[in-house]
Amino acid sequence: MLDVEQPESRSLFITLDRGDDRCVQTIIVVGEIDALNAGQLHKVVLGVLRKYRPSRIEINMFSVGFLDSAGIRVLLLCHSDARLVDCELRLTDAHPMAHRILQITGLAEHFGLAEGQIPGGR
Repeated sequence: MLDVEQPESRSLFITLDRGDDRCVQTIIVVGEIDALNAGQLHKVVLGVLRKYRPSRIEINMFSVGFLDSAGIRVLLLCHSDARLVDCELRLTDAHPMAHRILQITGLAEHFGLAEGQIPGGR
């Protein structure tokens, strides 16, 4: 089943794919995570944590072509919030641009993006 979060900004779209495994929630992000809309992603992650109590959240970053410092900050907040309720938060299939930014900042491994992973599934 898919839940679609209505965007506050046209530059970010978020879809929740609950799939068959209620222990793992997948959040698919499309667009840019920046100062104008980073709070929207945080709101979605908090909602998933409260409503579904998953053991793991995967944020699919395949279609995130831009990530600024506010986006990085909100990803760190989401990670911290998840840990508070014993939930693992991982980023998956990062777009090459987002993957590079996370590598430069030293956060790729923190979010579960393995060294040598082919960014964007390519």
